[in-house]
Amino acid sequence: MTKVIDLNQYIGVDIRVLSGYDNGKAIRKKIELDEIEIRYPTIEVIIPICIYSFNSSYFRGMFGESIMKYGHDFEKKYTFICDEYVRRYINFDIEHILLCNNGIPAKPIPPKNEVIDESFSLIPDNIKDKIRRIIKIIKE
Repeated sequence: MTKVIDLNQYIGVDIRVLSGYDNGKAIRKKIELDEIEIRYPTIEVIIPICIYSFNSSYFRGMFGESIMKYGHDFEKKYTFICDEYVRRYINFDIEHILLCNNGIPAKPIPPKNEVIDESFSLIPDNIKDKIRRIIKIIKE
C-alpha cells in the first residue's frame, strides 16, 4: 500500500517557493514522516503545480534523513509527482546528498554548467541578459 502525501494540505495557498532547512524539518515533523516510513512500503509526494522552486535546503530538511536511511533505495521508497522543472532539482539534490555522504552516486551528476544551461532556457531573455552581464562583471 502506498501512502500519498499531498503538500497542498500542509502549505499555504499563496506559497510558490519552498525554502529553508528548518521549514523542511518542520513539515517532516508535522507530517510525521518517520512514522509513515515505518508503516508504508512506498510513499508518493505530490508537490503542487504552483510551486516553482523547491529549494535544496527545504528538500534536505524534509528528506535528507530519509535519503541517508534508504541510500540508493530512496527512489524505490519515494515517488514525486511534480512539475518537470522541480523534478530536475529533486533528482540533483538526491544525487548530491548520496555523493556527499557516501561518495558513490547512483547516477552521474551533471556538470554544473549542464544544470545551469537546462535551467537557463526557462528564464526570460531580458533576465538572461542581466545574468550574463553580472557573470561577466564577476569574472573580470
